[in-house]
Amino acid sequence: NILAVTDFHGAIESNGGRFGIARMANYIRKIDEKDPDGTVVIAAGDMFQGTGLSYYSKGLSVIEMMNTIGFDAMAIGNHEFDWGLDTILSYRDGKSNNGEADFPILGANILYDDTNELPEYVEPYTVIERGGLTIGIVGYIGYGLEEDIATNMVDDYYFAMPVEVIAPLVTEMRSQKGCDVVIAVGHDASDATNKALANLTGDSKVDAIVNGHLHLESASFVTSTDGRKVPVIQAGSSGECVGVINFDVNQETQSISNPTVTTVTMDSSKATNSKLDKYIAKIVKETEPFFGRVLGVAEEKVSVSAARLWAPNVVQKYMSVDIAFVNSGGIRADAFPIDKGEEIDVAKVYQIMPFDNIIKTCELKGSDIRKILNNSSIMYSNTLVRDGSKLFINGKELDNDKYYTVATVDYLFDKTEYPFLKGQNIKNEGILYRDLLILDIENATKNNEKWNPTV
Repeated sequence: NILAVTDFHGAIESNGGRFGIARMANYIRKIDEKDPDGTVVIAAGDMFQGTGLSYYSKGLSVIEMMNTIGFDAMAIGNHEFDWGLDTILSYRDGKSNNGEADFPILGANILYDDTNELPEYVEPYTVIERGGLTIGIVGYIGYGLEEDIATNMVDDYYFAMPVEVIAPLVTEMRSQKGCDVVIAVGHDASDATNKALANLTGDSKVDAIVNGHLHLESASFVTSTDGRKVPVIQAGSSGECVGVINFDVNQETQSISNPTVTTVTMDSSKATNSKLDKYIAKIVKETEPFFGRVLGVAEEKVSVSAARLWAPNVVQKYMSVDIAFVNSGGIRADAFPIDKGEEIDVAKVYQIMPFDNIIKTCELKGSDIRKILNNSSIMYSNTLVRDGSKLFINGKELDNDKYYTVATVDYLFDKTEYPFLKGQNIKNEGILYRDLLILDIENATKNNEKWNPTV
């Protein structure tokens, strides 16, 4: 049994019958107790960033729960860089005073720009024994995912082409480490990479692939050029399901056959786990004075699309600029819908926007603003209006040669494909984007009114 958890995003607590680490732990424990010598538990990255409870301990709370569950390995995802990669890697530095992961953290193709070497405490692969088999697990991150990370957090690294790195490592694992089975686990969902991995043959052959990143529930096979059916799994996000790959094992030949692959939705009736509930209650109590502070109540049901339209307006209003831009992915879909009458506390805003993005401002020409609008994933404030082929800012037609005051998050500002770095009067405002969202909800409800992002 290969059990895969992908994109957990710190979803420690149960939320309206969904998510929660207890359900996932119960399912994994049930499988492991039934077949302890035939079960492997793997995480495919983005395990920590996404909720206030995980943010509070910079992911250590999730690490300790993963230790309790018994994970065998974890691949690094793009959101493991959000607090600086060193934060997560400190949980493998051998110093128990800052917390330790009992499992290796993998990233075979994450290399330093200047040395082409792996960061300290990152391992390319791990080898474990199960049921008479020697099993290798090699970890990687998707090619090009540097673009999904704040520039200042990934400046020192680059992500090499996965298959070029993995192929020789698998050969090493089979020929030198005696691996009978090799699993590739990547924070990646590239069909091209999956196909290339499946087509590796001989000593570089991969038997199963675990994907992440896109939050999809998918279970399929890739047929290799030599006719093998290689299972590929991706298990959604936030612990709603677990990916399961099964093989039959021939102990005499130390080989596997007859793969099956599926995703299993977690049973909503099993939301408690005695080993974890006590720990969860402890951190909830510790963080309640901050995260439990109620900011307001939702006047109507709020969708993720409504929140993504609201967010840039908040930035524009509080920064007093002509126009504001935010990336739509910064407002997380897993936080929605918010029901009519639901209380919005600080913890909810951390779920809506969990990243420590800082507001930066500058002045840009109208022609540069036009270029930004070509990207459909960027949301802009309603101070900019489209009327057919014309654009208007604050009621006046956009002038290509005029300079306008602009605000955005550092995640966008620092990327060279956008024009912000070429603007005039650049300022780091030192204000967290998330704090502006908190402030706006508080201000909207201070007079006993309810929060409605469409107003």
